[in-house]
Amino acid sequence: MSVEELMKKDSSFSLSNFITSSNSVYMMLQSAVMLGNLNRIKGKISDKVCQKYQHIIDDFNNNNLRQMYDDLNIKKTEVLSINDKENNYYIQILITSMAKDYVVDKKNLEYRYGLDNEKILKSNYLTFKKDYQDLNNPWILDDIYTN
Repeated sequence: MSVEELMKKDSSFSLSNFITSSNSVYMMLQSAVMLGNLNRIKGKISDKVCQKYQHIIDDFNNNNLRQMYDDLNIKKTEVLSINDKENNYYIQILITSMAKDYVVDKKNLEYRYGLDNEKILKSNYLTFKKDYQDLNNPWILDDIYTN
């Protein structure tokens, strides 16, 4: 399905608004990991993504560690595919981001591992879904993985 076809089916859809919102959800998720708290983003992510990231946060907490993403920014966002199945629209996007990606001790903020002196480029694949039976529902982050 093309963006134009989706716009015909969902007159409220705007590609620019979707990209802006998707970028915001991505940044909020990374911030939630650093802060160790998903509460602010729970309404924007699926239960599956919430469980995945809560497990990541719990692992860091159990080891008294904190993930850091210094100077995080998004270089590019592009739509890879748009599909409709099982009463949902799905949009897969690629967010290319850069950040200093490292882990510190939670108590004294001492460096443990990762790259704290140079930014690395990451390819982040996100899939958003929206129930087309109720177009007033927001787009929800349904899956995410990083290369």
